[in-house]
Amino acid sequence: MSASGGANERRLPRGTAKRLRDLRLHWETLEWALSEIGDVFRRDIFVAAATSTDPAERTKVFAIERGFEVLVNTMNQLAQAALVDFGIRKPGEDFSANAAYRDLQNEGILSAERCDRLMELNRTRNELQHDYPIVRADRLYDAVSLLRAEFGPFMRNYSRWVKTRLAEQDDGETAPRQP
Repeated sequence: MSASGGANERRLPRGTAKRLRDLRLHWETLEWALSEIGDVFRRDIFVAAATSTDPAERTKVFAIERGFEVLVNTMNQLAQAALVDFGIRKPGEDFSANAAYRDLQNEGILSAERCDRLMELNRTRNELQHDYPIVRADRLYDAVSLLRAEFGPFMRNYSRWVKTRLAEQDDGETAPRQP
């Protein structure tokens, strides 16, 4: 699943393919925002920027926070969409991102540990969006660090799974389950 497209991406539903194309930009945007804090993403510098009274410093943190939210949202949506696309979940079924990660774990795509870490990222995203004052700069720092560690492995697992499912469909071995 490359951001540039390819035969497998063209067979995916348009929404999933678009999210995959946008993913690289979201990742690069977050990494750019992190570089604005410094050459190395250090807790002390990040916390100082987050607690600064200088609007320019705080804006850097807001850009990181938003980049984190967008990237986690996109990962959540990809997990949910693939489960519907491959007939594991029914179209129109309402299910959370955490339920999607558990389903991916049940499908053998994610380890229990990775599933738990992705669910933690989602919980932090929810807290940031709904209860920002209780989320300290240290918590956001930890979440961004975890996202940076988990993004690549998640995408490799997800991409392998999607490619395998598409190949199985091409071979007629596995058709999407009908709801």
